[in-house]
Amino acid sequence: KPLKHLLTEIVFEVRYNFLGMLSVLDDLVLQEKENSEELLMSNGKIALITGGTRGIGAQVVRKLLQRDLHVIIGCRNVEAGQKLCEIYRAKGVRTGSFDVQHLDLNSLSSVRAFAKVIKEKYPRINILINNGEQVGNWYVNNSCRFSRYYVWSI
Repeated sequence: KPLKHLLTEIVFEVRYNFLGMLSVLDDLVLQEKENSEELLMSNGKIALITGGTRGIGAQVVRKLLQRDLHVIIGCRNVEAGQKLCEIYRAKGVRTGSFDVQHLDLNSLSSVRAFAKVIKEKYPRINILINNGEQVGNWYVNNSCRFSRYYVWSI
C-alpha cells in the first residue's frame, strides 16, 4: 500500500478509537446520574404511534395512555389495536384516550389514506413515534418496490 493510504488509515483508526473512548466515558459518567426522563402528564396532547399493537409499541401505548395523552395507533389490524386498549382499560388504565386507524406500511395507498384521515381529524400531532415496520418480501418486483422502501424509511 502506498504511504499516503497507510497514513489515511492510521488517522481514521485514531479518530474512530478516540470517539469510541469518549462514548465509553460518557456511558460511565451517565451511569452514576439519573439519565432517564419521565413523561409528564400531558392532558390535551396528541401522540401518533405506528405499529402500536405488539411488543415495544404496545408498551409505549400503555405509557402514553397512563400520561393522559390522546393516542392514535396506526396498525394493520384495527381489531387488535381496539382489543389492546380495552385490555389496558380492564387492567386499570383509566386516563388517556385512543383512536385506532388502519395503516399498512406495505401499501403506499394505505399510507396516503392514513395521512389524509389524520390530517382531517387532528389539528396537530405533538408526539410522533415511528415504530411500525414493513413486512413481507423486500424483493418484490413491481411498480411499488421503490415507494415501499421510501415510505417505510421516512
